[in-house]
Amino acid sequence: MTTVALVDGSRPTVSRGAKVSASRALTTVVWSPAVAGAHRWPLVVFAPGYRVGPGTYASLCRYWASRGYVVASPSFPLADPAVAGAAVDEGDLSNEPADVRFVVASLLDPAGPAAAVTVSIEADKLAVAGHSDGAEVALAVAQPATPTIRAVIAMAGQPVVPNRLPNPPLLVMQGDHDTINPPGRSRAVYDGAAPPRFLLTLLGGSHLAPFSGGSPWQAVVEAVSVDFLNHYLAGTTTDDTKLVADAAHPGLSSLG
Repeated sequence: MTTVALVDGSRPTVSRGAKVSASRALTTVVWSPAVAGAHRWPLVVFAPGYRVGPGTYASLCRYWASRGYVVASPSFPLADPAVAGAAVDEGDLSNEPADVRFVVASLLDPAGPAAAVTVSIEADKLAVAGHSDGAEVALAVAQPATPTIRAVIAMAGQPVVPNRLPNPPLLVMQGDHDTINPPGRSRAVYDGAAPPRFLLTLLGGSHLAPFSGGSPWQAVVEAVSVDFLNHYLAGTTTDDTKLVADAAHPGLSSLG
């Protein structure tokens, strides 16, 4: 794990109409496979939800890295309370897709501040993922205007407007006891997407617990998400047989 200090000097940080900063600080935590020697890995950029930061999802991000992915997660300047403090503002959500695009561009720039990470990234294999508000960010970034994105994972999110098709291959994950973003919202994301698409329902799962580690659903979330990435991002598998098998846990999860 490493932390990269990224700053977008082209856009200000504005909370509730008040300028907090002339730039947007996007400190990004990066997990990389612990493999000796030169190697390039697919990149997954993970967008955290509101009032949390990358650390909340560290268990899942570490797992993806252990399975052969570089995983990068930025602290959004007005969503992560550890960064924003009293300026925390969910109204900044509309600026976060541009934040993710900036992070991607920075990570792929061999002359940029993340050059030590860039050398380990396979630049043409990029996925975006996110939870809650971060899921909406991932869906917005993965619109057809960004053709380099090969896959998207949306956890406990809701549809973005406008929703432009075709979308990259999509994995939606949702707890059926979520009272913050009810299951119908993830179902709408799934229903509005073109295939290939998957809806993993986590039976009894709430909004955050299935995705933050240490829950009964952790192994299912890890296995199914890696199966999805292996097929649609890395191309190391050729079909969805393992994904379907790993999603089949009566009383714990189901695949739609």
